[in-house]
Formats: sequence, C-alpha cells, structure tokens
Amino acid sequence: MLGSRFSYIGFVDMELRHRENAGIYGLRERIGPWAKITTTGDVMQRALEGQPGPYLDLFYKAAREVIAQGVDVLIPNEGLTNEVCYHNGISNVDGVAIIDSNGLTFKMAELLVEMRKTTGMSVTRKGYYHAKPPAEMIDHLHQLYGVK
Repeated sequence: MLGSRFSYIGFVDMELRHRENAGIYGLRERIGPWAKITTTGDVMQRALEGQPGPYLDLFYKAAREVIAQGVDVLIPNEGLTNEVCYHNGISNVDGVAIIDSNGLTFKMAELLVEMRKTTGMSVTRKGYYHAKPPAEMIDHLHQLYGVK
C-alpha cells in the first residue's frame, strides 16, 4: 500500500523465511534485495540504551544501498531495529517509508476487532498459519504465562 517494492532491513538473517512469507501473500514479485546490517551486540545494546548513532549509521548505509536498487518501502526485520527507529523518530530514509511493524501489529489488531464488531468479519481458521491451536496448547501457554 505504501509503495511498489519493499525490502527488509536488519541484522538477523531471516531472508529465506521472509521471502517464503512474501510468496504466501502473493508479494514475491514485490520483495526487493535484503538490507543486511552487519553489527555487534554491543552496538545494538548502546542503541537501545539511548546511544543510537553507530547503529543508525549502519542502518542508513544498508537502507540507502537497497533504495539505490529501486526499493521504496523499508520494513525493519526484527523488533529491535524497529524500536530504535521508532524511539528516534525515524519514519523514512530519503523519502522512502519505514513501516513501524510493531505499531502496525497493534493497529491491525484494533482494526480486526472493530471489523468483527461492526460486520462480523473474522480471520480464517483454515490452513497451517490460521488454524486455532489445540485447547491443550492454549492451556499450557496460559499456565506458562500465568494467564487465567
């Protein structure tokens, strides 16, 4: 919706999994090159503690490399990269949109709740990714996390 070609950007190599997901959603032709940030845990830790400069330098370098190859939407590959961008007010690189994947998840959940209330529409419960988990699994997770 925000552009025609997107790229994931981050330091965790999940390229194969994300390319498979893009195919599942019919977006295989729209996914661009992978934007890989090569960094260390120390640099990421400092970014999360309010010293984002070195990490953001690496982020901007990787982003500009894929933008030069025709990407017009960036998706932070993992939550940590997304959080660094969000907390530093970074929503685009040189006019290329960055999707706030964490914020989008919450807004999408709110939209789905509202759609169910107003229209009765809900997600499918067919297929591997959408089937409701067995009751035993739900009970186990509730016990694990102390949910009643």
